[in-house]
Amino acid sequence: MKKRVRVGVAIVAVTMLLAMALTATAALIVGVSAVQGSGDATQQFQLQPGWNAIFVEVQPEPRELDTLLASTPEIEAVFASVTRVTTAEFIEDLGEPKLKDPDWRWYFPSSRPESFMNTLTTLLANRPYLVKVGGAAAVTWTIQGRPVPRTVTWTPDAFTLTGLPIDPAVPVTFADYFEASITHAGQPVYGLSSATGAWESVAAATTAIQSGAAYWVYTKGSSAFTAPIEVKLAGGDETLDFGTQANELTFAIHNRSDAARTVAVAPATADVPLTVPEYDQTQQTLLWKSFPGVVAQLDLDVPAGDFVTVRLRVQRADLGSGVDGAQTLLSITDGEGVRFRVPVSVSRALSPDQARLGQGMFGRFSRVLAQAAGTSPTHPGLWVGTATINAVSEAFSSTDNTTPKPTAQDFSFRLVVHVDKDNNVRLVREVTQLWKEAVTDAGGTVTEPGRLALITDPSLLTQSGYSGARLIDGEVVGQRISTMTIDFPDQAGEPPATLPLSGDFGAAGDVLTVTVSIPADHPTNPFFHLFHPDHDNQNASYSGYKAEAYAISRALTLTFGNLDPAKCAPLDSPPANCNPPGWGERIVGGTYRESVTGLHRRTIYTSGTFRLQRMGTEDELNG
Repeated sequence: MKKRVRVGVAIVAVTMLLAMALTATAALIVGVSAVQGSGDATQQFQLQPGWNAIFVEVQPEPRELDTLLASTPEIEAVFASVTRVTTAEFIEDLGEPKLKDPDWRWYFPSSRPESFMNTLTTLLANRPYLVKVGGAAAVTWTIQGRPVPRTVTWTPDAFTLTGLPIDPAVPVTFADYFEASITHAGQPVYGLSSATGAWESVAAATTAIQSGAAYWVYTKGSSAFTAPIEVKLAGGDETLDFGTQANELTFAIHNRSDAARTVAVAPATADVPLTVPEYDQTQQTLLWKSFPGVVAQLDLDVPAGDFVTVRLRVQRADLGSGVDGAQTLLSITDGEGVRFRVPVSVSRALSPDQARLGQGMFGRFSRVLAQAAGTSPTHPGLWVGTATINAVSEAFSSTDNTTPKPTAQDFSFRLVVHVDKDNNVRLVREVTQLWKEAVTDAGGTVTEPGRLALITDPSLLTQSGYSGARLIDGEVVGQRISTMTIDFPDQAGEPPATLPLSGDFGAAGDVLTVTVSIPADHPTNPFFHLFHPDHDNQNASYSGYKAEAYAISRALTLTFGNLDPAKCAPLDSPPANCNPPGWGERIVGGTYRESVTGLHRRTIYTSGTFRLQRMGTEDELNG
């Protein structure tokens, strides 16, 4: 391993830790627990007498209908569709929902005699509802809660009752909205008429989609379309939550339309001290600028059918005095009728309890000083990416069977690598990200704070003390990451599902090597078949071992380069300034070579590229 001595850095780090300790101690004395800003938004419905079809975009708290409707006595009933899909005949003959219909749930205020039959009690985000208003006057109903950006789930060859992520300030017709979706363009749409109280077919070319309204939309075949532009958060998350540890988060914007679009990204307030990267051509370096502030709004050109990744960093040091956390809303619009709103939140890195911890504060001094004297981990954490094979040797050739030759098509497979705090690099077969719960003593004092944990040992997955790390569809779950193309038996003295690599990680010129051995009786050995008599490694009477499969050995070599193989192709004549922001820090890559022995009577040689992105900075496994 390389020895990267950073004495000066260590001194600065010690000074910073002391300052952090003093800050945290002061917070402990004062007892601060304030959060500035808000990630909530207001949604307002203009309800007409009779039935109204609405789509709730925010999650109100409290969510009980008794509370939400307490100040709006004009609302006589709220109905929710259970299936959210139906046939054209049902739409045309809908009338009022029937109390005996199994596809509907209903709510009546306690003042009405029907309330004893209520089967609906709460209001949920991203759900359509039918709301009945009594009397002859229109009513304004306002709810407040956290926006929940989710994709629309369509049922193939059926109508789906749904709303759409519409910018109320920019009208857009159904025809323009669904132009990029072959499963929706030209298909029927029904809206609830305030004049007649009946579902009526809308004129797609001239009818503007109303924000907060629900429609029956027909899908011809299967569809993953939600909007002409879509926001993709990591792991299916519904918020950008920096928590107490993350310093940088990313999300993607997908342009599904057939024309380039300019997408505006802007925080509602400056309560969360965000920064965004900007490349300075003069200084030839990446600068992080306050957002909003120096950069009021991001205007991103997203090519047709392409993605753009947005990077956000948080500056916890800029949180206001006496503030433990902050929240805001990120508005994402395309100027052509689409709007998404994403909650953003951050907490201070150290709570008052953590300030008392040897591990959380002064216990870190030993690590800092050890790094100054020895090996300093420059790329700790979990790295996930792909290897792409674009050349394979011709094993059958009698003239040259060792030189990889270009293939007609590339072949890619996943790579998972972990770098620990001591710069030990391991190939990972499978890992699950969980949350390790905080540990407290008998008096309730936190002795070990909660944190993210990377688990490769399956026996730990069911142990108490661990819980999910991500919120997906309202459920807290762990995130499992695995590769199906690199398998190997567990190694003695190594964490389960890992294989140590030799060499150094990350810097241009660094080389990592490893030999992956697949025994003749390994379940994923392609020659071994447990239930085939000619390939089960058993003799004819099944009474003893007989070699019928071949052991396979894969020698992998990863050589790190100074150009991003995904953005700088062709690597022999790359375009100028092709490396993306974060190259060398959170994105690395280079050339990939592999030789396979045992699959053929001659060794097979392959070559290509690899690219890895840092998914987290947890520097230990199974901790």
